[in-house]
Amino acid sequence: MSQQPNPRGTFLKIADAVKRQIEDDPSMTELPSLAEIVRDHKVSRGGSRSARSVCCGRKA
Repeated sequence: MSQQPNPRGTFLKIADAVKRQIEDDPSMTELPSLAEIVRDHKVSRGGSRSARSVCCGRKA
C-alpha cells in the first residue's frame, strides 16, 4: 500500500515557510497575499488562510 499525503499539518509547514520568508527578507513590508501562498505552495485558499493565521497571528 502506498503512502498518501496527509493534508493535516500541511498548513503548519506552510506557516513555517512563510515565517522563514519574512525572517530572511527584512525589507519585506507586507505579508504574502493569500493568492501568493496558494500559488507558491499549491494549496487551497482555506489552507493558505490557516497558514497565514498561524504564521502571523491574524485572520486572513
